[in-house]
Amino acid sequence: MLSVLSCIAYEHDPFYLALAVLVLTNGGYFTLRLYARVRRSVGTVKLLWVVMAGLIGGGTIWTTHFLSMLAYESDLIHGYSLGLTVLSLVVVIAGVCLGFLISDITDKPLSIEAGGAIVGLSASTMHYIGLAAMEVSGRVIVEPNYVIASVLLGGFFSALMLNRISKQCSRFCGHVAVVLFVLCVTSVHFVSMTGTAIVPSGSGAETIAFDSKGVLAIAVLLVMALLFLSVFMAYMIDAKTEEATDGRIHRIFEHDALTGLLNRSGMNSAVATVLQRATSSPSAAAVISFSLDRFLDIRDAHGQKATDSMLRHVAKLVSGCLGENESLGRVGDCEFLVLASDVYNNREVNALCARIEAVLGTSFRWGGGVLPVRAAFGYAFFPSNAREAGELIDKAEQAMKHACRSGPGTVAPFKESLGKTAKERGALSIDLSHAEERGELELYYQIQNNVNTREVTGAEVLLRWKHDKLGMVPPYKFIPIAEETGLINAFGPWILHTACKEAASWDMPLKIAVNVSSVQLSKDGFADIVARVFRSSGLDPARLELEITESGLLDDRNHAMQVIQDLKSLGVGIAMDDFGTGYSSLATLQMFPFDKIKIDREFVKDLGKNKHSAAIIRSTIILAESLDIPVLAEGVETEEQLQFLASEGCGEAQGYLFGRPMPVEELRKITNARPMRPALSLVG
Repeated sequence: MLSVLSCIAYEHDPFYLALAVLVLTNGGYFTLRLYARVRRSVGTVKLLWVVMAGLIGGGTIWTTHFLSMLAYESDLIHGYSLGLTVLSLVVVIAGVCLGFLISDITDKPLSIEAGGAIVGLSASTMHYIGLAAMEVSGRVIVEPNYVIASVLLGGFFSALMLNRISKQCSRFCGHVAVVLFVLCVTSVHFVSMTGTAIVPSGSGAETIAFDSKGVLAIAVLLVMALLFLSVFMAYMIDAKTEEATDGRIHRIFEHDALTGLLNRSGMNSAVATVLQRATSSPSAAAVISFSLDRFLDIRDAHGQKATDSMLRHVAKLVSGCLGENESLGRVGDCEFLVLASDVYNNREVNALCARIEAVLGTSFRWGGGVLPVRAAFGYAFFPSNAREAGELIDKAEQAMKHACRSGPGTVAPFKESLGKTAKERGALSIDLSHAEERGELELYYQIQNNVNTREVTGAEVLLRWKHDKLGMVPPYKFIPIAEETGLINAFGPWILHTACKEAASWDMPLKIAVNVSSVQLSKDGFADIVARVFRSSGLDPARLELEITESGLLDDRNHAMQVIQDLKSLGVGIAMDDFGTGYSSLATLQMFPFDKIKIDREFVKDLGKNKHSAAIIRSTIILAESLDIPVLAEGVETEEQLQFLASEGCGEAQGYLFGRPMPVEELRKITNARPMRPALSLVG
């Protein structure tokens, strides 16, 4: 050890030695950075990083060797063989590449350390080829023990180096690896040179030699600089390419592919940025959410291409009407968000919504016709409604959904009551998903009667939810949730089976009417579910009547027609529920083969108060008679209403006049008795 230290202290020029250490340390750091990229890459890219790491690593070892040899003070060295010098550079670069490659291409135990040992061996090989390249006036003698020691130390330190850079256990492992790289190269050189002696001879052959160490040092550094520059340029090109790729990926991630607008993620980021700026310099901002009206109907009627073109049309028009501090994003199928900064009151937001509504009213032509483009708007303010981006967007969307219930053109601000409603709906949705397994769902029945004889002709099945804490939850609260979440598809088979099995047990062969949601109707295999219910319950299919609203048929008319035909082939009756409340009831009657028409309760309720209601009911009954379709009126509560229906020829009625919805136990008192007119005590 002392002899090695003596070699360093007394046999080397401090200037060239310091220069060698500087090159070695910086080159080692950059080499290991490149090797880390090797570990993260795959395929051909991995091989390219291996070559770049090998060029810098091998070039660093080679440059350090020759600078250290220039530091070695001996008057007997007067030149270097050009061929062996170049060979030593090629050998060390190839060896480092091979070591890096072996350490990374296999997962076998100690493969990393084996690759590192090859790096150390290539450093030793380069060193001894470099010694052989020396042109000296005498003979170079190297003691074998020092050769073995230098090779072993170089291999040990380089194996440990790749172990630490590949299996990092702390943030210091990268720095430790650089130190080990330095120890690998320096141990090879100094241990070897400690055991090296140049024995002078009487004469020496003429060689091509440099006149000074300075010229040789410059040449060596120039080679290293060229290697470093070439790899550095490749590294920077890759970094710029990766940065550009990240930018494109970021753009793809935050932009809508169809319209080029910001998507939900992009709008979240944009809103967060505006809110941060508004917080630092007190100002207000608003998020406006708007949804296109009847978008799904247009897609069903005209196809995906039509709605895609419409969305691009809307994006272009609305973007064009927005000001400098306003931006647009598409965050859903037909939902858009507008971010407006520096707005402070409802008047300003209403003006912006009116501006958007005006450009949406511009005709959108498709397939030789004009398609309507309308929207409902909801908005929320920062900081009065919310202080975080996600919350502000959520509240704007809650206001928009509230506006949609009032129809297109409506503009609704967020109110705290909407947030409370949304939370209540969320809680109900969670509880509803467990209601069936907890036994909280039950069926109630409302009887249907012949208008003239008042005899019971059937019963409509009504789903009820008895919450363990809230008690009876009104249907208008939980039925829409069941449809929106798809839970109705889980409840539907249970409702059908329970109702049909109950009806099959009655003494009186009454009809049983079950409401079918548009969600159920749109699901493939609904007719198969009904067929299985008949097999399991034993009910005669002719006694089942499925009630379908017009909206349930318009979502996908072709599919609905096929389902209805499949159901009728089973013998099931189909009733059109809530007749007169849809968009085109007459067209629906013409298209679908209904077995019954149910007049909506709203028309019956206004009998005696509104002459239009009487006219609508009278027209409906006349229309039904001409089509040979029976009519049932809902919501009959008074004798006067019943008498009017009887005089107009309505066949059946249902309502509080005959009885409120009742549990199955009460219904059995009627269905298991002889046919009779209901007692007036049933009125509740």
